[in-house]
Amino acid sequence: METLFKVKNPVIYFRGLNSHGDERLRFGLLALGPMFQPWVSQLNSRGIKCIPVIGMGCGSLEQQIENATEFIYKKLSLGSSTNKSTDFKVHFLGHSAGGIIARAVAHHLNSLLPVASILTLSSPHQGSPLAELIEQVPHLRPMVYQLLCSINYDIKKKLPTFSDLTPQRMSQFNERYPDLPHIVYASMAFAVHPEQLTWPVKFSNQMVDHKSQMQENDGFVEVASQKWGKLIYQGSLDHMNQIGYDLSWDLKKRKSHQQEFKTVVEKAIRFWSQVEGYKEDQSLMGYSKKYESKDRSKLNDEFFLRL
Repeated sequence: METLFKVKNPVIYFRGLNSHGDERLRFGLLALGPMFQPWVSQLNSRGIKCIPVIGMGCGSLEQQIENATEFIYKKLSLGSSTNKSTDFKVHFLGHSAGGIIARAVAHHLNSLLPVASILTLSSPHQGSPLAELIEQVPHLRPMVYQLLCSINYDIKKKLPTFSDLTPQRMSQFNERYPDLPHIVYASMAFAVHPEQLTWPVKFSNQMVDHKSQMQENDGFVEVASQKWGKLIYQGSLDHMNQIGYDLSWDLKKRKSHQQEFKTVVEKAIRFWSQVEGYKEDQSLMGYSKKYESKDRSKLNDEFFLRL
């Protein structure tokens, strides 16, 4: 598959939250393929090496960050003396909670792995009110809680996976993991009318009585929370469609979703290509080190002014 833009550095993909702890996309008893597969397939078909992070699990956010850090360390042999090339860089791509994890992993591997950019899709950078609602389900919606338990989904056991994504916890996270000065940060945001959500996302909303529909959102995360760094695209795919899966009954809608998903992929590729060209021209991996922490947004500003 041809693309107008070339990307030479690998893309490391961080999947979104999975409270079952495996890599498959799940809704209740329904289990689809690996959450990362559509993005990996799209990028690989365009000649871009995409490495999905495997084994993040379903514990607390810090546990998933630790697991992801360990996976990348081993996968890229970062402790090996043979992998010291200054030309080797990567891009991080994270969907939903995966974007949050990517930001933290960049800190943990800062001295070992040059990260050129971090691009997030619908990540709850300012937290998600939905996470707060899920915490309340066992107490405020006991019938729903019992129904979920009947299909082997005990929210009480899975709360550590959600609780770190509340607005209060994410405020603390943002203080702990500020942007690094040598990385270009960008995001994609999505808003969907409640009636246009695909049935699994709509069902999930109804189960927890999601009241944040007054705010623009993609079914799970509000648009205002999705924005981090430079917003390079705003679309109309819901939280599941963004990773290339679609269970819409309407074939016309499915075709539209598939086309927009391909557009999203091309927007990401264009962004990475421009980051690589800019950093190569300016040798910013060394140049940006002169910036003080208070000026950490300067690299983002200079890069996007050049576009």
